[in-house]
Amino acid sequence: MQRANVNVFWAVQNYALVYIDRNPQAFAYIECVKSTSDRLGAFGLAEKRRDTECFSSLGGEMRYVSLMSIDAVVGTLFVRERHVVL
Repeated sequence: MQRANVNVFWAVQNYALVYIDRNPQAFAYIECVKSTSDRLGAFGLAEKRRDTECFSSLGGEMRYVSLMSIDAVVGTLFVRERHVVL
């Protein structure tokens, strides 16, 4: 097994704070981005165009992930009258 630096992009749709056995847990509901390098849109892999990472659209798989797994917010978009956090 080998680790590689890969940038994965998601759009955060909402956040949830739940208590599991009296312990608070924070989650983000994410939507994976679609790109030509990630045709299924399941993993949020970016493509490279002229040394710039980009993606074609949103609409990939949606799921909850631990809020602690989010490394950085890289930007926001205004899409269909709402702000989307990337």
